[in-house]
Amino acid sequence: DHAALRGMVEDILAEGSGINLTRSLAEALLAQCSSAGDAESTQLLGERCEALRGAYDATRQAKQISNFGKEGNLQAALALFHKLQDSGSTLTSMTYNCLLDACVECKDLPSALRFFKEMKEKSLADVVSYNTVMKGHMANGDTVAARQLFAEMGQQGFTANRVTYHGLLNTLVSKGDRQGAWKLVDEMTKQH
Repeated sequence: DHAALRGMVEDILAEGSGINLTRSLAEALLAQCSSAGDAESTQLLGERCEALRGAYDATRQAKQISNFGKEGNLQAALALFHKLQDSGSTLTSMTYNCLLDACVECKDLPSALRFFKEMKEKSLADVVSYNTVMKGHMANGDTVAARQLFAEMGQQGFTANRVTYHGLLNTLVSKGDRQGAWKLVDEMTKQH
């Protein structure tokens, strides 16, 4: 019955329904509504499927940016990022973080810093962004810049995580900076 099917679809699509409407679930419901001849529910679910495809595509493209970086192909990562930018797609923290990672992987810290500044201006920077840029500074042996970012991260209200501490501690130990390493351990124990 169309009314019951439409009611179920409306319940699923309602804000706060508690149902995680995945792309595959939406497509299965879409097929059911279509075969039942429920045009209204088919249209509603069709619109939701398009939105879910868009989110899936943006995630896939962000991961591709990161993969280009791992392959050492920063030009391809930048080209895909700019293509997304030019298309009017909403660039999320995840997309930017993947680009930061590509820049750091390809040892182009100046570009990473430029995009990181852009992220902060757009209020998109998060713990992952800070960790990635700190990783770039540490790869260059610049523990002073990494520690400054660590302090800035706290000032901005972000809580350091295991990745943050591991990266800093590993770099300090590798450089033979026992005093700096113990100071960081002291900070870690005070915060956690």
